[in-house]
Amino acid sequence: GESKWIPNAKENAKIAVNDVNLLRNSGIGKTLVLAAMGASLEENVDVIKKYRDRVDVLTCDKGFGPLLDHGIKADYVMLCDANVPFRFIEPWIDQTEGVKLISTCYGNTEWTRVWKGLKYFYVNRDSIFSERIFMKLMPAHTRSIPAGSNVSNAMLVFFTGSDNTQNVNWSGYDRFLLVGYDYSWRVEGNYYAWQNPEPKRYYMAHRTMLDFSGNIVKTSENLLFSAKWLYSYITTFRLPVLNCSGRGLLMVNQAKLE
Repeated sequence: GESKWIPNAKENAKIAVNDVNLLRNSGIGKTLVLAAMGASLEENVDVIKKYRDRVDVLTCDKGFGPLLDHGIKADYVMLCDANVPFRFIEPWIDQTEGVKLISTCYGNTEWTRVWKGLKYFYVNRDSIFSERIFMKLMPAHTRSIPAGSNVSNAMLVFFTGSDNTQNVNWSGYDRFLLVGYDYSWRVEGNYYAWQNPEPKRYYMAHRTMLDFSGNIVKTSENLLFSAKWLYSYITTFRLPVLNCSGRGLLMVNQAKLE
């Protein structure tokens, strides 16, 4: 993917006409449901649908289509990857009107070119200081956020992380409700919600362990690292986050989504 990062960023810089700072404090008085693609999303989709008019919904690149198929049109979609295939959005691209796309500066331009809703871009601050390159390529209003290690983490970081090292709940949402944040999958279950068979459940099965509900689960080194990272982020900054996934490896405040 690295070979595409700079060419994608240069193209996306021309698309980045919407000032991302217009989203600052946009969530005051509201609740944001963050729908990642862990299997627990399947079990909670009816609850999201039931209360859809009372919450905002944010999902990841691969989540928009399946949620739409289950009667839920997200308000925001997060794109973090230069390589995520266009097929994950192609059947639903005409329904992206009114949906805000939040993309990393080097997000796949097959998505950013044709997305019909408003588009906002950000730059990851990482351990190799790549932001020094990308912030120069993007418009001045582009914001930078801590690199959160995967798309689900980035969903929360974008809406909470400030533009410096101190966290100030940038978007102002009263509560963040996490669903599909499993970071694991049951031995007989799916890696992603609604996707079976999914080859990742085999080749990403690096560890077998118990999740916080006592289920025997499989996980990968990447997912385990991401779960630890987000746990540290949420607890360090005491964010108003409830994990409503009902399973998995993220040991933060638990609640039933309903």
